[in-house]
Amino acid sequence: FVRVLFIFLLVIFPLGQIGRVELGGGVNILLNDVIVFLTVVCWLAIRIKHKTFHRNILTKPILIFAAVALFSLLLRIGSLSPPQLFVSSLYFVRWISYAGLYFVVCDFDKVVKQRIPHWLVGSSMVLVAVGFVQYFLYPNIRNLYYAGWDDHLYRMVSSFLDPNFFGGILVLAFLSATSLLFSAKPTKQQQYLLFCMMIASFISLLLSYSRGSFFSFIVGACVLLLLMRKKKLFFLIASLFAIGLILLPKDLASEGVELLRTASIKARAESVQRALVIFKDHPLFGAGFNSYRYAQEAKGVSTSNVWGDIHSAAGTDNSFLFVFQVVYF
Repeated sequence: FVRVLFIFLLVIFPLGQIGRVELGGGVNILLNDVIVFLTVVCWLAIRIKHKTFHRNILTKPILIFAAVALFSLLLRIGSLSPPQLFVSSLYFVRWISYAGLYFVVCDFDKVVKQRIPHWLVGSSMVLVAVGFVQYFLYPNIRNLYYAGWDDHLYRMVSSFLDPNFFGGILVLAFLSATSLLFSAKPTKQQQYLLFCMMIASFISLLLSYSRGSFFSFIVGACVLLLLMRKKKLFFLIASLFAIGLILLPKDLASEGVELLRTASIKARAESVQRALVIFKDHPLFGAGFNSYRYAQEAKGVSTSNVWGDIHSAAGTDNSFLFVFQVVYF
């Protein structure tokens, strides 16, 4: 049953933000979140019933981080209202659920583990197909700005409505397909599908215009192909990527397609400054796990009067600063 839930999770993963339900008060839930939670709970129930728990290399780090995160949140009980504490605690539950997937997968048998990369690539293929439909039929998502989404234009965002998150998934999809193609001894039909996935994810990545994803792609491809001793293939992919950047349309009426744009850099710099302000006020145990949005409001450094409706209000663009201001110790 746990295996069925896990496979179902991969099936609905391409829904992205389409499966998002806003409950109000800053509480949003994805269908993916529900399935992940059920999967981990069912797995945990089985482990408790059989009284067997297998230690893994990440068990200790995950438990330590979870304990510190919970402790940092509990320290803010006096400064957060009950609704704020409830909203903040929901992300802790979500983090635990997704971290629990690691233990679920570790308990799968060898056959299932070998199939997971293929399932992931298949799920990504659906996401890429949705991306092409969005790019050609719905290239302007600026009308979703009122709902808290960035006003992207002529960029592939797929069902995640964000080119950076989508680009990160594309990078992983391309690397997974490449690894399976050259190391998993696929059949001819599988070779054809994997090659098509490489091409589709490559084109989609370019159309996302996500510079962070571009950097991740080059670094990831370099590491993977060098480890696989495919140096010539890396130089071929790097050359095609450079040509793709040159051929990308850049005369569209959208700043997002300008690779030398500075607006996003300025926004990230401001995000870092806000995080540093909060960090100075809470240098020991942070502002509390997932209560960063409330710390911004209390400090008066929020960027909008409707900060509660902005989906990025709960975090900062710099992951290191996010951890520092949340659970630094």
